[in-house]
Amino acid sequence: MSSSSSSSFSSPILPTLIDDTSCRNYMRWLKASWLAASKAWVAYDPAGLLFLCLHANQAAWNAHPLNLVPAVLASDGTVTTPPSSRPMPTITAPATPSGNASSGVWSAYNQNQTRYHSFLQDRADFLSLLLTSIGPSNQSKIADPVYGVSAITIDVIFTEMAALYGVPLAEDIRQLKGELKVPLTSPSEFPPHYRRFCEASADLLFFKHPVSDYDLFTFFLESLRPFPVFAQQLSQFYFSYPLTTNHTLSNLIPFLTILLPYILSLSSPSVIMTAPVTQQRATSKRPKGKRVSSDPPRALAANCPDPFSPSYTPTASPSRLSRESPPSPDHLYCCVHG
Repeated sequence: MSSSSSSSFSSPILPTLIDDTSCRNYMRWLKASWLAASKAWVAYDPAGLLFLCLHANQAAWNAHPLNLVPAVLASDGTVTTPPSSRPMPTITAPATPSGNASSGVWSAYNQNQTRYHSFLQDRADFLSLLLTSIGPSNQSKIADPVYGVSAITIDVIFTEMAALYGVPLAEDIRQLKGELKVPLTSPSEFPPHYRRFCEASADLLFFKHPVSDYDLFTFFLESLRPFPVFAQQLSQFYFSYPLTTNHTLSNLIPFLTILLPYILSLSSPSVIMTAPVTQQRATSKRPKGKRVSSDPPRALAANCPDPFSPSYTPTASPSRLSRESPPSPDHLYCCVHG
């Protein structure tokens, strides 16, 4: 039996539920707990002690990537065995062999004993780690009225913490949805902006408030509005993906990522600073006495199509696109690969 000095847990569960009991912090605590459990007892199970966390959630266990069993294909490509999920491990103390058992039987028994004792030690260490992460206040809330904290099990911790902090309020959902509409601060911040967008989407999915692929697509386009340089490239995207069913982030993000160096070159300070000079020259050539709107973009907005709109359809054919347009992803591929 392993000693506590050889524990599988080398670091605490962070964040904790000691000071921050918001539903989002609970979600992060829960995922951190799953991660810690999955890294322990891996010598005996590929998912470690994760089954202790998902003991009451068979659907989550079946869907976890560590538990997926791929389909078996025949030589002609047909599926002989469909994909499935491996069952949760069942851990019980091994039965002692009879006195006249063979040496092979005793060897197997000793191996099972080592496995079982390792499980008991890692389970106890994991329970201690969980108790520390929820803090004394939460321990007192879920303690047994007779036996106190000593009766708290791993199942009790996960069940009670979910009941206390795992149900989001309406304000929590509004805040998460609001994060999907946070505007981009700079074209150079496009990658982290997209990561934060995905995190907010994943949080909504975790709390069973998923956003459709099409709505995610429209929300993300809205977040790019402060920088029209992105809109200037969208006509090519809509030519490539004319159907709204293909208006998804899985198509949009690779498209914009390929063009990002070109977009950044257009949004560089040297390009941006020339705009006021050009406008000033154009203004100086206006005929006297002729009234011109001081805000041309706003004056033309009613008659111009909105390239950020998912329903936007370019009127020009691809052959009539400006020579200054960036190369398409297909053209870039050809230039790189010949």
